[in-house]
Amino acid sequence: MRTRIAARVRERIAAPPTVTQLLAQWFRPLTASLVALGLVTGMGLAYVVNNTPQPQDEVLTLSSNATEMAVAGDIVE
Repeated sequence: MRTRIAARVRERIAAPPTVTQLLAQWFRPLTASLVALGLVTGMGLAYVVNNTPQPQDEVLTLSSNATEMAVAGDIVE
């Protein structure tokens, strides 16, 4: 049994890779790298979008404060 397993392992090592195996050896790491790059990019964009102050927030904050003005004795809001 041990001899048969060792022979099969040696046979697989000695055999040249097929086209499918060669492509898999190149595309698996490439795909993993691109997926990792996409995840990092997505997380970076989410961080930037969520932590950047929006101009409309400032306008809403300014408009929500009630301001009173006195013009010629009349109070204007």
